[in-house]
Amino acid sequence: MKVLKYITFCLLFFNIVACNNGYIGSVIKIKYAWYQWDSLKNCSSGFLYDSISKNRKLFQYLDNDSSLIFRLDINFNNDTVILFNGVQIEKLDEYNLFANNDTALIYKYLYDEDIKSDEEAFVFINFSIGIIGINYFPWDLSVFPEGENIPKDLKKVLLKSVNE
Repeated sequence: MKVLKYITFCLLFFNIVACNNGYIGSVIKIKYAWYQWDSLKNCSSGFLYDSISKNRKLFQYLDNDSSLIFRLDINFNNDTVILFNGVQIEKLDEYNLFANNDTALIYKYLYDEDIKSDEEAFVFINFSIGIIGINYFPWDLSVFPEGENIPKDLKKVLLKSVNE
């Protein structure tokens, strides 16, 4: 079974690279930590594929079966609107959060589709790291991708700021 997952992942990776001509990318293994009302509810694992071109950065978050969970497309020429799962979302605010003896610039966006209900979320991102956290506020449900490039203390600071 592990061999099949590895082959599927390799095929997906080479397909993504082939489709993104002009992009330079990398793949890392990550975990997803789901919280509700400040309590850890679920953990799962997957992969983060990020690629960058001259004016754009694309982050694709996949589960272990290489199914797309989240997709974030940032245009460096205009950070007021970005694409989250193919939907334009608008920037609400930006924060300098202090974690791990460093400061990270975090942007807060609002995800809200007019034709759907209860999908609203705040999406917190950093342009070099990607998604720091997503807070689905109708359910008080938050997800934090966890990887070697994401400071662990940043999640705690962000979770606290979301719940204030």
